[in-house]
Amino acid sequence: MILDLQPWSIVNDAGFLRHHALIAPNYEIASEKYYRSLLDPTYEKIKVALKEKLVQSKAENVSVCLDAWSSFHHGYLGMTVHFISKDWNRVKFCISCSPFDESHTAKNIFKEIKAAAEEWEISSKIGVCLRDNAANVKAAFNEPSCKYKSAGCLNHSLQLVIKKNLLSDPTINELIEKSRKLCSYASHSIGFYTELYRQQEIQMDRKDRLGLKNDVATRWNSTYYMLERILHLKPAIAATLFKFPPVGIEFSVQDWSLYEKVVRILSVFEEATKMLSGSDSCISSCIPIVTTIIKALETTSGDVSVQKLKIAMKNAMEKRFSAIEKTEHYSVATLLNPKYKWYFFRSQAALQNAKHIVMSQMENFEPLEDELAPVTQIPSDDNEKNTAFLHIMSKIIAQSQTGPNEHSSSKMTREVLKDFLDCPMASHCLEFWKNYEKNATSKIKLALTKVAKKYLTPPPTSTDVVRLFSTAGDILSNERNRLLPENLEKLFFCRENLAVVGFCY
Repeated sequence: MILDLQPWSIVNDAGFLRHHALIAPNYEIASEKYYRSLLDPTYEKIKVALKEKLVQSKAENVSVCLDAWSSFHHGYLGMTVHFISKDWNRVKFCISCSPFDESHTAKNIFKEIKAAAEEWEISSKIGVCLRDNAANVKAAFNEPSCKYKSAGCLNHSLQLVIKKNLLSDPTINELIEKSRKLCSYASHSIGFYTELYRQQEIQMDRKDRLGLKNDVATRWNSTYYMLERILHLKPAIAATLFKFPPVGIEFSVQDWSLYEKVVRILSVFEEATKMLSGSDSCISSCIPIVTTIIKALETTSGDVSVQKLKIAMKNAMEKRFSAIEKTEHYSVATLLNPKYKWYFFRSQAALQNAKHIVMSQMENFEPLEDELAPVTQIPSDDNEKNTAFLHIMSKIIAQSQTGPNEHSSSKMTREVLKDFLDCPMASHCLEFWKNYEKNATSKIKLALTKVAKKYLTPPPTSTDVVRLFSTAGDILSNERNRLLPENLEKLFFCRENLAVVGFCY
């Protein structure tokens, strides 16, 4: 199928042609039709290269992130796959941005997930799928034939807490509306900005001319940036408003005090969002971040004006994340991250359960019988053969030496896990486990590395898919709004994955 591009495609762009004539005058650019003809074979070759990369990596556990997007009357379902390579490096790439114009029911969503998993031959390897908190997406993982575990995007969950319990507060909402009015007036007044820049030099000794930031209704952190900038420019704004009475905005002492406290609360969530959105972030960060935010929301003597607000937000956090420590993929991942271990658990019962799961998984990964303590041989006459029966009796005696209630393998897994938890904390999680695997002296320690790789694979959010859609929005622009959905998928797939295969396909 021919790619439905507009006639002003880049190969016909005057600026591009002029640039090309200067840097490579002897190279003749082919026609637009030629480059269109390359799309299908390039798409197929990159897909084959990525599948080969999956095979070569020997990834036993993968995670999938998914999210939906719509533009120009077409829907799309994006999916990325994440795994840890044999060299303990995080690998991720796009496996789908497929057209999805069907009704977004749980059944249809699961059908798309299942089809992608089967096409990429990862159905048996998927551990946890990251998704948003929409009811239909959550329900997709409750379909009768679905065997995948799912986890909600923590960024999205934090956003719901902020919008429901902070930004909807009448007093704070009034302050936000006042801030928006100021930013809107400033954006339409050259005189206001001229005076604001002048006052920055006079009041703050700044010459870099900072402007105000208006927020976007769908992004809570843009509201934080708006409030933070106004608070930062407080002396200059106060002096400018004095010179511009037509603005009709006044900030009282109580307003500025509220600014400080709201910005302080939101800064905790902003730092958490940055941690979760990092390219190297892992699901093991979720419990520590939730615990830290709850701790930060504890009231102090200086919180008179926002005391009720902080209590309400703290209660909302505890209610929304009440089950996070009881959920296997969160608790075990946290325990096995050498940066966090057990320090951020608020429930001792959840911590003990996570330890139990780790030890159980260790014993399931590798047969440990050959690593048990040396057996005590039953005495026998010289003429008596050491039969299999006598060997089993010797093993029974050896196992009894470890105590009546604990098998030797259980004792060893407990000791190995304790050694890990007692060792110094490490800031680089995967580097720690890479060295641990390299220096492992027994199968039981290697089993622990396999458990770690399994549970440290999932990312904490579906941010990577959201980023994909930002790129897709650059491709599907107003000038290219007739681009067919199937061609957008191929263009986008090539755009995102060329670098992953090292431009070799």
